[in-house]
Amino acid sequence: MKWIIFFFSLVIVLLIGGCFAPVNSYYDSARMLDRNKSRIGVNYTRYYSTNISFMEDNESSFTNYNNNIGLAAGYGLSEKLNLNVRYEYLKSRSDVDFLGETFNDFMNYFEIGCKIRLIEERMALGLPVGLYLYEGGLTSSISPRLFITLGNNEKVDFTMVPNVLLTIGDDIGIFPGVNLGIGLSNNLNKWAIRPEIGYNGVLNFGIGTYFKFSKAK
Repeated sequence: MKWIIFFFSLVIVLLIGGCFAPVNSYYDSARMLDRNKSRIGVNYTRYYSTNISFMEDNESSFTNYNNNIGLAAGYGLSEKLNLNVRYEYLKSRSDVDFLGETFNDFMNYFEIGCKIRLIEERMALGLPVGLYLYEGGLTSSISPRLFITLGNNEKVDFTMVPNVLLTIGDDIGIFPGVNLGIGLSNNLNKWAIRPEIGYNGVLNFGIGTYFKFSKAK
């Protein structure tokens, strides 16, 4: 409970104005890290607009907004509570108009959050806060997410992630979404490759991988 209060207090400190290109990828599942175990992962994600028109006079578009390279790490505070941190480098086309705002070239995204076990290896709740840094400003977000994982072996699992992105800028933005991912490995408790696709008004797809480690004695 103390950790949950800490993270929501951090949200209040970080909620300041701005606009940005949001991160909407996870490359994770409902599986938890055991106490004192850690995880390191990398990922690559592409983001596209999906302006589909069924009117003859309007053109449909499928525009690449930005391509992200990410690093993530996790630590098992207990079998029911994990601490996660994350960094993403967002590379865009120059002067992309996105969510009503123009940003140029690149952004940096930092995230810290906790993951709480609800049902062992089947359901977990993520509560992160994020901070975007870009030329001329910064902004913040909170993105609660629910990991729902299916799979009865250590070689493959399927994860659905309903989520809501909350942004604070000139206006408050609420962007519900859902992601679908697959974990592939010969031992999911040690490492995995995770392709994933998601949608929250913008389509994203990519691939990530992670490795788990035990604390050195």
